Amino acid sequence: MKRKFIKAIVFILLFLSLPVSAADSFLDVPLDHPYREAIEYVRSKNIVQGYPDGTYRPDQPINRAEFTKIIMESVVRGPMEGVNCFPDVHNQWFERYVCTAHRLEIIKGYPDGLFRPANSINFAEAAKILTQSFHLKEKNVSDQSEVWYQPYVEALSEQYSIPTSITEFDHFLTRGEMAEMITRLRLKDTS
Repeated sequence: MKRKFIKAIVFILLFLSLPVSAADSFLDVPLDHPYREAIEYVRSKNIVQGYPDGTYRPDQPINRAEFTKIIMESVVRGPMEGVNCFPDVHNQWFERYVCTAHRLEIIKGYPDGLFRPANSINFAEAAKILTQSFHLKEKNVSDQSEVWYQPYVEALSEQYSIPTSITEFDHFLTRGEMAEMITRLRLKDTS
C-alpha cells in the first residue's frame, strides 16, 4: 500500500513538473522537431488550432487558403469580412479571410484573376504576404532585372525571419516553417 502511494506521488510530481506546453502539445510534434517552439508559440497565441485528431502536421505543405487564414488571424484585429473577391473564392470556410486580405491589399491573386486557394504556397508568394501583413519596409525595385519577389525576400531577410530549411524561392512552405516565420516576426514586432 505504501509503495503504491509513493509511486502515485512520484507520478503526480513528475506530471506537475512538465512544462505546460508539453501537456498541451500536438501529438505529431516531437520534442526535437526544429520548429517545435514556434509551433507551440502560434498555438499558445490561438493563431493555429491544429486538426481535430490532435495533430499539427508540421512537415506538410500549406496551401494558399490556409496560409492566408493563419496570417490574417495573426495580424488583423477585428472582424474578417468580404465575399466573392475572386471567382474561385466563394461560399468556402476561408472566404472571409481571403477577402479581408484582398481588401487590405495584402493579396492580389494571379494575373488571370484567380486566387487558387488549394495550391500549395511557395516561399516567394509567402514572402510577399508576410511583408505586406507585417508592414515590413521593402526596398524599391529600381533595377528591371530584379524579380517581383526580391524586395519581399530581402525584407524578411532583414528581419531574420527566413528559416534555414528554405533554400529556394519556389520551395513549398510547410506548416512548421510558416509557424517559425510568424513567430520570428511577431516576437520582433513586440520587442
